[in-house]
Amino acid sequence: MEVPLKYRGREVTACDVAFIRTLIAEHPGASRRALSKKLCDAWHWVQPNGAPRDMVCRGLMLALDRAGLIE
Repeated sequence: MEVPLKYRGREVTACDVAFIRTLIAEHPGASRRALSKKLCDAWHWVQPNGAPRDMVCRGLMLALDRAGLIE
């Protein structure tokens, strides 16, 4: 499957982008911060100390937005 973006070592596939679009559609009024927390939970994306990779996730979403892959 095509990898539209690689961000901080994580390959973001077309399926990942579709999942993020669905997450955004399900929570239209949510901020990027709230969405990133939900995405970290869904992907089990955590730091070595167990805290969510919230800031990295927000950066990923910003990169996807700038690439025109999400809104």
